[in-house]
Amino acid sequence: MKKSPVFWALVIGGICILLVLAVNVVLILMKPNDEAQIREAIEEMRKASLEHRPGGVLERLSNQFRLPEPYSEEVPNPRYEVSRFIREAKITKLEIKVNSIEISGDSAIAKCRLTTDLTFRGIRFNYDGPAELEFQRETKRRLFIIPEPVWLMRGGTLDPSQIDIFIF
Repeated sequence: MKKSPVFWALVIGGICILLVLAVNVVLILMKPNDEAQIREAIEEMRKASLEHRPGGVLERLSNQFRLPEPYSEEVPNPRYEVSRFIREAKITKLEIKVNSIEISGDSAIAKCRLTTDLTFRGIRFNYDGPAELEFQRETKRRLFIIPEPVWLMRGGTLDPSQIDIFIF
C-alpha cells in the first residue's frame, strides 16, 4: 500500500521536532556547574551594560529583583529602572572581579570587587569596592516545554562609603 505525501510530511516533521527537542535536552544536560553559570551571568550582564543593551541584563534578572536599600522602597518597578539606567548612562568603566561564590541550595552570593566610572543625568559616579550579588536558581522553559534551571540575579549590595558622587 502506497503512503500519501501528507503521511511522509508528518513523519519527517515529527522526526524533526523530536530531533530539536533531543538537542535541547542534551544542551541543558551539558551546562557547566553552578559556579560557572553564575560567573557567566555576571560577565554577560557586564558586557551588555557596557554596550547599552538592557535586554542582555534583564534576561539575567529575577522577577523578584530588588534594588538595594534605600532605593527598593522608592522604585515601584526596579527592572524598568535598570533598563532605563543602562540605556541612558554613559559607562566609561565597569570591571567586576568575582572573588568567591557561596552556593546554598537554590541561593548564591557572589562576592566581588566592583570598579566603575559612569555618568547618569549630569551626575558622575565612581565606585571601587566590594559588592555582593545575590542569585537564585529558577526554572525557565526552553521551547516552552523543557524545564531548564538558570541562575538569575535577585539583588545586590555595595559599600556606600566607597561611592564618590560628582555633580556638574
